[in-house]
Amino acid sequence: MRNRTRTFLPLAILLTLAAGTAAQQPVPPEVVEGWRNYTARFSYASGDYTSTSTVRQGQESSVQIDQVALAFTSRCKRVEVVAIEHGRAKTSKRLICSNPKYAFRLEMGEKGWLLREVVLVGDDPTKAMVPLQDQLDAWLASVHCLEAIHMTRLLELAEDLCWIEPQPGQSPALALSKERRMKEGPNTVTYHKLSLLLNDDQYHTLQSAKADILINKSAGTLEYSLTQQAVEGIPVPVRRVKREVYPAASGGMDITSEATFRIDPTVELPDENFTLTAYGLPEPVGVAWRKPTRNYVWFLATAAVFVALAIGFRLLARRRTATVSGEKPNAPPP
Repeated sequence: MRNRTRTFLPLAILLTLAAGTAAQQPVPPEVVEGWRNYTARFSYASGDYTSTSTVRQGQESSVQIDQVALAFTSRCKRVEVVAIEHGRAKTSKRLICSNPKYAFRLEMGEKGWLLREVVLVGDDPTKAMVPLQDQLDAWLASVHCLEAIHMTRLLELAEDLCWIEPQPGQSPALALSKERRMKEGPNTVTYHKLSLLLNDDQYHTLQSAKADILINKSAGTLEYSLTQQAVEGIPVPVRRVKREVYPAASGGMDITSEATFRIDPTVELPDENFTLTAYGLPEPVGVAWRKPTRNYVWFLATAAVFVALAIGFRLLARRRTATVSGEKPNAPPP
């Protein structure tokens, strides 16, 4: 807690000093460009993370562990979640996935995956497509090192943020210039205040955040910190600590979660890995995918090329041998 106080105290002082001029200090163009470059480079990844959440309300507390396997590209998204509730001996496993043609949800049964929901692209948007996409975005949001607030990235907030020039030895800081209200699942969340610290890297990724929020009618505070590392020059998260406190809730509510990540941004999976077929289930009626060329076809084609080259070199060698020995090649008949 001592380190956290040191981190946010200078920021609070800066926000106070800049209160009258914050609106005249937009986010510098080079910072916004860094966010765009990061978003473009970090367009695909796979990996997993484990999140442990402790909820304390009054005299009661509970712990939930979520083990999440994930993959995403510019066209597809997938999360596989194993949720373990301590104290209730309850474990569930589910999968949500989307591709350019449809989205679907699976649950693990006694004999394997069971299809619970599938929605084709172009279907009525009031159906499950939007909720499924929102669930995917919620699980994947924390993997992005520019996530300013839940499911919202710095680039999407750029116009509502003001820049606070850092003092020597301090991290660059941003603040929300006005209240922001957004829908998060069934809840309406209002961010009254939001302060952010950035890393001093080429993408200006997020280091920590602190906010005063209102969820429906419950006022509280939110803060988190992010530790990351560069993989092939792309910052990816390693550890994240998040805390939400709602004093006015019944008995008061304190939610603390810690997540550890293993993310690989170097491999882009093909669309076929995000289909029902990949899980041994039939495709929706009318949906077909281009079948990749079988490995044995490439092997046979390569072998044919080598055979042709071998025959050609052998004929050439015979001609040279005949010329050196003084023999003339057989002339064609007149």
